[in-house]
Amino acid sequence: MNMLLLQGQMLNSFERPAFTNRETGEVRPSAHSVQVLCENRLRNGEIRMELVTLTVDDIGPYKGRETEIVQVPVGCFVNGSVVQFYATKGAKPAFARAGARSGASTAAAASAG
Repeated sequence: MNMLLLQGQMLNSFERPAFTNRETGEVRPSAHSVQVLCENRLRNGEIRMELVTLTVDDIGPYKGRETEIVQVPVGCFVNGSVVQFYATKGAKPAFARAGARSGASTAAAASAG
C-alpha cells in the first residue's frame, strides 16, 4: 500500500516520443505521461494550482478520463527546493464519480491504511 496519493483533475494523457541525446548517443524510449491539476494549500490558507506531469506504465486507464478527479499512488523526492512526484511502478489510478470536484483539494495526502 502506498503512503502518498496525488489527487486532482486529470487534464491530459499523451505519449512522449523516443529521444536521442546528440552528445552521448543515448536513446531514451518513448514514455506515457499524464497531467493532473492539483490544489496545493499554502500555510497562509491560500491555494496554489499546480500542474503535475507523471510518467505512467500504462496509459490505458487514463485515456478518455480527462476532467475526472483521479488519485494516483506516488512517491516523491526533492530536486533543489522543489518537491517532484512520480507514479509508483504498477500504480493503478482511482477515479471519482463524475462531478465530484469537491474533496480534490490536496496535491498529496498521506493515505491512512
